[in-house]
Amino acid sequence: MTPRVSTGIAKLDAMLDGGLLPGTLTVVYGATGIGKTHVGLTFADRGRLADGARGIVLDLNGRGDSQQHDEYAARLFKWSLTPWTHSVTPMTDPYPPPEQMQASYSNTLKWVGRVRDFQVPTPDGGTHDTGLRAAIVKAIRNYISTHKLDPKGVTLTAEDIREGVVAVLSTYVHDPQFQSQTKNRLNNPEVAAQVEALVRLAPTRPEAAGTRRRRSRPIPLAESWIRD
Repeated sequence: MTPRVSTGIAKLDAMLDGGLLPGTLTVVYGATGIGKTHVGLTFADRGRLADGARGIVLDLNGRGDSQQHDEYAARLFKWSLTPWTHSVTPMTDPYPPPEQMQASYSNTLKWVGRVRDFQVPTPDGGTHDTGLRAAIVKAIRNYISTHKLDPKGVTLTAEDIREGVVAVLSTYVHDPQFQSQTKNRLNNPEVAAQVEALVRLAPTRPEAAGTRRRRSRPIPLAESWIRD
C-alpha cells in the first residue's frame, strides 16, 4: 500500500485512506467559505511536525480582495507568514539575506489596483446597501419638504418611501472587508456615508427646482422615482 502524507486534519485523512499521495498535485476547490484556505494552511503547518519545517504558501490568485492569509495563519497556528520580497534570481549575487531564507509566503500575483478586477455579489447586503436605503429615504423626504408636498394626516415611514424601489448598486472598494469567509455582506463602515452622499442629492437637483444648472452626474434611480 502506498504510504500517505497527512493533511493535518484527522477526519480528512480518514476519508482519504490516510492522507494525500506523496509526489502528486492535489487540488482543493469549491465555493467561498468551505475551508480551502484552512486546509492549505493546516497542511503547510503540518510539515513542522512531520519534517521539522513548515511548508511554503504561494498565492497565485491576485483577485484584489484581502484574503488575509497572514492573519489566518497567526490565529490558527501562531504562524507568522514572513513574505518573500527578494526580487533577484535565486543563487545569484546579491544573494537573499538570511531572514529571507526563512520566508514562507510569496504573493506572486500581487494586487496593484486594477480597476474592477474583482467583483463580489453580496446577497445579504452590507454597508453599501445601508447607505443606499438611507439615501433614498432622506432624499425623498427632503424633496417633499422642499416643495411642500407633505400629505396631511399621513406619516410616511421609511418602508413606505422605499416600497417598489428597484435598484442596481455596484461599488468599488479598494480594500473590501466582509462579515465572513462567504463574503455575503460588506462591512466597510465608510462605504455607507459615501453611497449616501452620492444619491441623496438627486431629487433636489437644480432641474427639479426650475434652474438650468447642469448636474455633475445622472442618477436614473432617483429621477424615475420622482417621475413615477
